[in-house]
Amino acid sequence: MMPVRLRLRPHLPILLLACAPALATAQPIAWPSEQPATSEAPAPREEAASERCERLLREFDRSAACYERFRTVNGMRPGAPERCGPPVRDPAGECVRRTGGGSRR
Repeated sequence: MMPVRLRLRPHLPILLLACAPALATAQPIAWPSEQPATSEAPAPREEAASERCERLLREFDRSAACYERFRTVNGMRPGAPERCGPPVRDPAGECVRRTGGGSRR
């Protein structure tokens, strides 16, 4: 077995001397579990109508793309709801789908 040589690091004592005053006056860390709980929770931000429509359309597109893999000529293959979750209703009645087209002249 070979003896292990420890390499001394000359900068460590200097670093300790420089940090000693800060370490002496340091406050203990308050972990989140130790902090007192506030009595009231922050109010949830109300979702704007445009953000809501974007979210609904995004969820519908994701659901439709998943269900599309299970669609056949005669209907749906088994397993679609287990794989894709419940079908999401089309929000076309309450939201207008914006296209990325340019301006018309």
